[in-house]
This record gives sequence, C-alpha cells and structure tokens, in this order.
Amino acid sequence: MKVVGSRKEVMKELMESEESEMETASGQRVRMEEQSADVWLLEDEDQIQLARKMLWAEKVRLQEENAQLLKEREQLSGEQEMLRLEKERFQEEVQEMQKEMARQNQSLLDMQKKLKKDELFFQQKMEILKGGFAQLAADRKEVERERILLDGKRDELQRQGNVSSESIRLFFSGVRNPLTLKKRYRDLIKIFHPDNLCGDTKLLQQINRTYETLLEETGWQKKA
Repeated sequence: MKVVGSRKEVMKELMESEESEMETASGQRVRMEEQSADVWLLEDEDQIQLARKMLWAEKVRLQEENAQLLKEREQLSGEQEMLRLEKERFQEEVQEMQKEMARQNQSLLDMQKKLKKDELFFQQKMEILKGGFAQLAADRKEVERERILLDGKRDELQRQGNVSSESIRLFFSGVRNPLTLKKRYRDLIKIFHPDNLCGDTKLLQQINRTYETLLEETGWQKKA
C-alpha cells in the first residue's frame, strides 16, 4: 500500500512538475511574444517618426516651391504689365508718327501748291515785264522821235530869230489830253533847260507861258 501510495505521489509530483514546466515554458513563450511585439512596436514607431520627418521635409519643400512659384508668378505678372505698358507706348508712338507723317504730307502738298502758284505768278510777272520792256522800248523810240522833231523845230525857230507864241504852240501839237500835255511840257523842260548844253532860258520862259495858256484854254489846269 505504501508502494502504491508512493507511486501515486511520484506520478502526481511528475505531473505537477510537467505542468510547472509547461507553465514555465508557456510563460516564457508569452514573454518572448510580448518582447517580440514590443520590438515590432518600437520599429513601427521609428518608421512612423521617419515617415513623419519625410512628410514634414516634403511639406517644407512644397511650401518653398509654392513660395518660389508665387514669386515667379508675381515677377511674370510684373513683366506682363511692363509689356502691356510698352505695347501701349509703342502704339502711341506709332499713332504720333502717323500723325506727323500726315502733317508732313499735308505740308508737302501745301508747299507744292504754293510753288505751283508762285511759278504761275512768276510766269505772269515775266509776261508783264516782257510787255513792259516792249512798251518801254516803244516809248523810248517815241521820245527819241519827239526829241528829234523838237530839236528840228528849235533849230528852225533859232534860225528865224524871233519866236512867236504860235511857233511855241507847235511844240504842243498832237496833244489830246492833260496827261499828254503835262508829259510834253516836262520833255520840253528837259530839253531846253538852261543847264543843258543846248538850253535856252528865253525859249524856256516862252514854253512855260504857252503851257499855262494851254491849261487855261482847255480847262485842264485842275486835272493836270
């Protein structure tokens, strides 16, 4: 009986020993699993921290790029504004140049018209001068003819000695108006003036008296 009891006790002790060992092994396995989980959690937190750092760095980089893009956008906007102002200034210069060209063209047209008008006026003046020169040449011939005629009459009177008023009237023959009378009188004064080589004071006095008489007779005194 003692043997059996001893055997039962031994078996109980063995079973208890095995259970203790199993519990010990199970506890060790649990502890190992817990340690493994802690390690995994620790590694996961490191990765999260690393990921957070990477995300923060990426966020900072994106913010810097956005700031750079904003700065470039503002610079581009400024350049566009300058380009717009430059375009407006260029358009104003083009318009001003077109106005200036129009003014110059109009001025050129006015100058051409003036030159054409001046040319026509010059031609008219030349025609008048040609006519005046021709008339002057004819007048000179007429004066020369009258001078020769008067010289002949004067010589004839001088040969006769006494000069009558009728003979003096011959100097004014052919006179039809007060202007012609006045011109003939002036020509006679020039010819018979005492300062001239062939001048005659007495004859000049008779010419003056005859001229005054003709003015009274014809009523041309006021007109002359």
